[in-house]
Amino acid sequence: MREEPELITPRLILQPTVVTDAEELFAVYGDEEVMRFWDTPPLRNVAELREMLSWVLGAGKNDTSQMWSVRGVSPSNIFGMVSYHHLERWHHRADISFLFARRYWGKGVATEALTALIDYCFNRLLLHRLVALVDPANERSHKIVHRLGFRKEGVLVDHICNAGQYHTVILYGLVAGGEMAERGVVSGTDAANLTAQGAQNS
Repeated sequence: MREEPELITPRLILQPTVVTDAEELFAVYGDEEVMRFWDTPPLRNVAELREMLSWVLGAGKNDTSQMWSVRGVSPSNIFGMVSYHHLERWHHRADISFLFARRYWGKGVATEALTALIDYCFNRLLLHRLVALVDPANERSHKIVHRLGFRKEGVLVDHICNAGQYHTVILYGLVAGGEMAERGVVSGTDAANLTAQGAQNS
């Protein structure tokens, strides 16, 4: 199992998630509005979240996924999470996902954290392609992935099943050396350019 590092940005510290983060992350996973476009229903209590994290983190032991809890530098409470998953080493690609507590929406936190994650995936894991799946009605996430340089590639009909209901998602892709690199963001040094932009947006 690969040991993933902390990822640090001007305002955030991304730490590999542990089960004991459940108490703070419940503000995210237990919020019906935050989970509105997720692929599972809101969790009912911290115990359910601990069980979910135990399963997710156990699956990560095969090096196909990793989840980070996103903390503020000051204060140091958890704002949300970012992750890569469905990592395919042979094809140098992975999916990414993110969730943040409502109080941090519109503050550039998601953009800043995802910039660090993308930089890590391209420059440390040496992936070539990242995918993000977004519900057609999730306007906030559409804006975030667009800002990060993802491009719409297609529609996956009835791709997600949540509580017995099927949901269509928009497929976005980002290729190393593409639009984001042209902006000077994913350079292997820092993500200051997009971080500054994100702080003014979402």
